Amino acid sequence: MIYTLPPISLCLWFAEAASLLFLSALLIVANSRNRYPQFANLIHFTTGGCTFLLVVARFAPYQHFMWSYFAYRLAWDVMAALVVREVYANTFGPALALPQSMPRRLGVGMVIVMTSAASVAGA
Repeated sequence: MIYTLPPISLCLWFAEAASLLFLSALLIVANSRNRYPQFANLIHFTTGGCTFLLVVARFAPYQHFMWSYFAYRLAWDVMAALVVREVYANTFGPALALPQSMPRRLGVGMVIVMTSAASVAGA
């Protein structure tokens, strides 16, 4: 399947994989896993997933790639939601420290943004 892609797409895909490998190594060297564990997990998962999808695209038929990508994106979306929760908790602290209306308004805003992003990505 990978042979059907134009050369520029292949270059972009390999550049993405290389940059993710660099970012994963940077997170390991900087020991950022202690401060932002969910974000580090997401980046490492994205790095492994990109590499895995490259291998599947090279050696497997399109149907296998499609289902692998679907499973990868589903897991990635769950992990991204955990990162959003982690960033929220690190930024705003415990919910008890905020006014009662604040978490609800921010939660509604996050749902609107994530739903819009998901609909644009799916289009």
